[in-house]
Amino acid sequence: MTIDVVCHVVDNYGDIAVVWRLAQALLEDGPEDLSLRLLVDDWVSFRALNPLVDPEAAVQTLPCAGRTVTALRVSALDQLDNERRQAADVLVEAFGAPTPVVWLEPFLAAAAEGRRRTILHLEYLTAETWSESYHRLPSPLGRPGVDRFFFVPGFRAAAGGLVFTDYQPAPLRPGEEDWLMTLFSYEHDFTSFWEDLAEFLEERKQSARVLVFGGRSRAGALASWERVRAHRGPLPSITVVDQPFVDQETYTALVRGGDFHVVRGEESLVQAILAGHPFLWQAYLQPEGHQRVKVQALLEVWKPWFEKEGPQGVLVYEKVAREFDAFNERNANSDADPPRERYKVFWEYHDLLTRIGHAWASELRKSSKLSRKMLDFLKSSRI
Repeated sequence: MTIDVVCHVVDNYGDIAVVWRLAQALLEDGPEDLSLRLLVDDWVSFRALNPLVDPEAAVQTLPCAGRTVTALRVSALDQLDNERRQAADVLVEAFGAPTPVVWLEPFLAAAAEGRRRTILHLEYLTAETWSESYHRLPSPLGRPGVDRFFFVPGFRAAAGGLVFTDYQPAPLRPGEEDWLMTLFSYEHDFTSFWEDLAEFLEERKQSARVLVFGGRSRAGALASWERVRAHRGPLPSITVVDQPFVDQETYTALVRGGDFHVVRGEESLVQAILAGHPFLWQAYLQPEGHQRVKVQALLEVWKPWFEKEGPQGVLVYEKVAREFDAFNERNANSDADPPRERYKVFWEYHDLLTRIGHAWASELRKSSKLSRKMLDFLKSSRI
């Protein structure tokens, strides 16, 4: 079986990060005869996640989950020989990425002439209730020999699951501070983070190392750090690292080794959840604040794990939910809304949140791996 995954990089690294993680997971779970190809339109972003990518190559074979995957540059598809352009059995169009015409036409022609082929439209991850009814719905293309379905990643039982790998890099914990934290979000003013952290560490007589990752949150995080330092004076208990963007495996190791993380979007959210440590999530900003709907849905599926801890768990859930909501209140068209969230709950109840996180992560790893669900679906569809 040959699976082609099509990736159109729209916003920074999120799309290719999920697709590269999916490739690893499919090869972990797939049969020995599985052949996997990635069609990617932005190899610069791809290389940021995987340093082995040659940004000048049109075609490259990359090691992946103990096997290999063929990466194809979209802009060079029409230059490939016929052997490279043989139609796949399955097309996975990630996040609405259209399959290039030069690649789609042979696929449709092969379907009309022989064995049926399948297109999976991979949606964005969501915890919303519609994910269960929408998942695996047929979406007829109106072309002979082709079946097309929606495949919806999600946290709920009947949804498509999460993109992750069984392989986990060893936790990475640079520095000797008591706490390791990372900031990786969209544009945000982190004044309240620095203020809360300074007070918390002073009360505990502890120290923290904070990695501020390159990208959209870097400017706001570092500017607010300087403002807080100018107001409060020296803060020797906090070591701030202006951290350049790291490859996917290094980031995963840091999330596994850290104590608290601010994450965004989809890929870093899943890694934070599966690491089991306290985190604060910024959903992708949407018009009219619809990101808050997605946040509330995530909190809804997370809530039962707090309730298992009894009254204290319910109390902490209410506090955590309030900060998640506040962190995601900001107008989608503004880069500089004042911060409304507070952070101490994530550190004061760290042990409880870690216990809850590990329990949830363990269950998700057992029952919600998207690659397994996708391969099972394709098998049941006689692909």
